[in-house]
Amino acid sequence: MQNKPYPQQPQMGPRGQHGQQHAGPNGSRPLLEYWHIILRHKWAILSITLLCTIIGFFIAASKTPIFQANSRLLIVPETHQLLFSDDSIKGGKQLNAFYRTQVEIIHSRSLAAEVIKELNLASHIDYLPEKSGFIGSLSKLDENGAPVKAEKLALHNIDTLVSMFKTHMTASSERNSEVVGIRYEGKDPVMTAKIVNKVVEVYIKRVELAQRQSNSETVQWLSENLEIARQKLVESEAELQSYQNKENIGDSENEDRIQSGKYGNIMSKLLAARTKRAEYEIRLQQVKSLPRKIEAYQNLQYVLNNTSVQRLNEKRDQIAQEILVLSERYGKKHPKIIAAKRELQSAIDRVHQEIFRVVNSIQKDYELAVAQEKEVGKIYNQMQEEDRSQKGARFNLAKLEREVETNKELYNMLLTKLKEADIARNKGKINIKV
Repeated sequence: MQNKPYPQQPQMGPRGQHGQQHAGPNGSRPLLEYWHIILRHKWAILSITLLCTIIGFFIAASKTPIFQANSRLLIVPETHQLLFSDDSIKGGKQLNAFYRTQVEIIHSRSLAAEVIKELNLASHIDYLPEKSGFIGSLSKLDENGAPVKAEKLALHNIDTLVSMFKTHMTASSERNSEVVGIRYEGKDPVMTAKIVNKVVEVYIKRVELAQRQSNSETVQWLSENLEIARQKLVESEAELQSYQNKENIGDSENEDRIQSGKYGNIMSKLLAARTKRAEYEIRLQQVKSLPRKIEAYQNLQYVLNNTSVQRLNEKRDQIAQEILVLSERYGKKHPKIIAAKRELQSAIDRVHQEIFRVVNSIQKDYELAVAQEKEVGKIYNQMQEEDRSQKGARFNLAKLEREVETNKELYNMLLTKLKEADIARNKGKINIKV
């Protein structure tokens, strides 16, 4: 009878586990066999790894990075007394309306079109209709595999270009601040920065040009009418002096106080009517000198001061704020968002209609002021006819003296306004700093 060897016990590791370097009788596989398996399938493993790497590269290449450029403008409206008015840009509502107007100017279609034209953005990558990224670049090759020039792919519809430009750019005024921020997002970091700088440049250039044109035309009109008023003053003074020498009389300061008071009242009304007519004539000339566009009218002072325009602007801003609140809850295609945007566009249209109504009413106001001046002059002439036979020489003297005084007041008033308008060329303007 032979002795059978006892089976050896498996060795235990430091944690009481079976050793991994030796195969036990239970059939455990050594590490060497695993290594042989890996070597047998190495090409399949390498192929899968390479395939995953290529797929990852294509995914990464198809993603186009978006760059953002920002600029902040400090816009300070330096106030001054306006022609024939004590109004100026002051108070919270007027300032809010002023800065909303500046944002609208920056968002205007004409400004966007000018920037697109000067930078030739029609052929830029941000405005090409094809897909972006690596896959899109393959579609920009001709039949020979050569890249197609950007000009052949460019969009030439200016309305489409402007719409795309406005989707990339945003402008907003900071609350309780004199700062207006401009942001542009694009695929080319260099061009993105150039676009923001060009928007600022075109905006400043337009504001300065509008100010120079308005101030120059106002100064020219005042200079011409000041010379006319001066000639009338000289003629009236000469006529008064000639009459006094002819009749051998002095002034009529102490004569006929009651009658002088009556004529003084009508002359005050006549002066007020002339002043009002001159005020509306200046406004009418200013409107005629501007292009008939909302961008040219919305920054006029009497438009900004109009209560109806201010109320509609506030309503428009309220709807815009509601859209911001709804945007946090719903997507862009949600019915509430669509309805709110439709209401916002309607509010903007009402603002523009009201601005045109205010501007169009200037012609009627001017005609009414002219008619009022004629009516007061007619009453004055009737009073002259009634009192001519009673007053005689002293009546004519008082009339000439009042004519001199009226012409002198009108001349001094125009001279003062001319000085103010001349100062406004430098001080009464929008001060813009980047």
